[in-house]
Amino acid sequence: GDTPHVYIAWDNQPRKQVFLAQSADGGQSFGEPVLIAGPEPDLALDGPFNIRVGTLKDSVVLVWQSGRAGGGCNQLYQSSSDAGATWSDSQSMIDGLLGCEQTNEFVRRISNEADGPLYFLTETKGQDFLSMWNGSQWSQPEAQQTLSGFEEPEIYTEVIYGCHRPALLGEELYIVGCDEGEGGDVWVTSRDL
Repeated sequence: GDTPHVYIAWDNQPRKQVFLAQSADGGQSFGEPVLIAGPEPDLALDGPFNIRVGTLKDSVVLVWQSGRAGGGCNQLYQSSSDAGATWSDSQSMIDGLLGCEQTNEFVRRISNEADGPLYFLTETKGQDFLSMWNGSQWSQPEAQQTLSGFEEPEIYTEVIYGCHRPALLGEELYIVGCDEGEGGDVWVTSRDL
């Protein structure tokens, strides 16, 4: 409809829980928070964390990690095709990530374009993956080799390309990041999606 829905997702890491709250009136009021995932008896040390929420028209998707900091983990998701009224069961998005200390984020559009899929950037130890949500399913994660590092073209030194901030303008993906190695410079790269 004409009234925007607002979704807020957050972690309660000490309790190993991730939550979602929704507003159907543009943020004027919110329903009770809903527990999306919590601790499981068989996985006492593991827990859910790092939850993110993205929307594409009436489709809403939640992505979070399950595991433990410093260890391996899985990336899970849950989706709704009716603006959050009903939800699918949680499903695996990426299994066996190379560590849980990473960045996960939906790529924000710079302009107010509402069309097009959602993109999700996953950064893990030395690897970056881009996935696309079309409103009902995820694409296979695609490795983004340049985002891990590259050779500086003028002085031929290695750039450890980190602290990524992605943005989408039209069908061009821009990544601003910093050299976490010796150079300390700020870099920007782009690619056509």
